[in-house]
Amino acid sequence: MEEISNFVKKNPAISMYVLASILGVGMLSPIIAGVVPKDSIVLLIAAYSASLTGVILTMIASGKAGLRKMFDRLRIWRVGIGWWAFALFALVPMYLGGMVLGNLFIGSSLDLSHVPPLYMFIPLFIMKFLVDAGFGEELGWRGFLLPRIQARHNALVSSIIVGIVWGLWHLPFFIIDLDFPPYYELGQAYGVIPSLIGYIIFFMIPWTILYTWVYNNTKGSLLLAFVFHSSQAWFGLFLDTDNLIGPYLGYTVIITIIAIVVVWVYGAKNLSRNNERIIIQDA
Repeated sequence: MEEISNFVKKNPAISMYVLASILGVGMLSPIIAGVVPKDSIVLLIAAYSASLTGVILTMIASGKAGLRKMFDRLRIWRVGIGWWAFALFALVPMYLGGMVLGNLFIGSSLDLSHVPPLYMFIPLFIMKFLVDAGFGEELGWRGFLLPRIQARHNALVSSIIVGIVWGLWHLPFFIIDLDFPPYYELGQAYGVIPSLIGYIIFFMIPWTILYTWVYNNTKGSLLLAFVFHSSQAWFGLFLDTDNLIGPYLGYTVIITIIAIVVVWVYGAKNLSRNNERIIIQDA
């Protein structure tokens, strides 16, 4: 057990990727084999593989005390109204702008005729927060991995590493149709490997830079990471599900530009002008 603990401490990124992939692909295998349907609870469990991995690896690396500290960061909420506003609503104009830019790529347009009534927004966000995005992934990417990578590298390099690992974790969604658009559609249209590489470079890494920026400027608040991830729920309300690739391509342009501006303004070392990056060094 000590050998495993030492390996996890020395190789957090490899440990995170391998175990999260095993748990994720392992749960997806019955779906891939056609044994269980795509809409079964098995898919939901696979979606939780990142957070489950984060909990397991935290226990291995730093025991119950480390796990307690990780969950304590879910209670960090006094971070300023500006950060709350960004985490909740920033993706809405980004995605809307992506839909407009999508028209330049493949002729998609900004069509809001399918947007549901306003009362559906909050229930969908809560569902994403409690059931899917937040609890499903953030205990892994920001709870376990990011602060340990930041103990060795500056915030920008750490974001690149986490973004690569996070992106590779999505590989199965490019290969098989799991009703997680537009990954499968991109793989079919442009090839799995080119789509995955482009997705990591222009989507996951810029997006991870924004997560790191929020995380380091909110005292390492996992709560804000949960909220930011869950705000993807708004995206589903605006998207025309019959035309997904165009908006995603447009969105990658916008988020890449924003990430570059964040690095330029806040600096690569901490992605913050007032705070040191959040680190965890396992003994």
